[in-house]
Amino acid sequence: MMGLKNAFTPLYDRFMKKYTVKKPQYNEDEDTEVLFDQIFGPKIEDE
Repeated sequence: MMGLKNAFTPLYDRFMKKYTVKKPQYNEDEDTEVLFDQIFGPKIEDE
């Protein structure tokens, strides 16, 4: 942050990588139904 060298930065980065959440990538043209199913669950078929 202030330009100081810190020997613990690589250790901190490795530790925090386990707890980092990444937004999933979806192709808008192909994955709309997959995304919908993940959010709302699979479609229930009427008999």
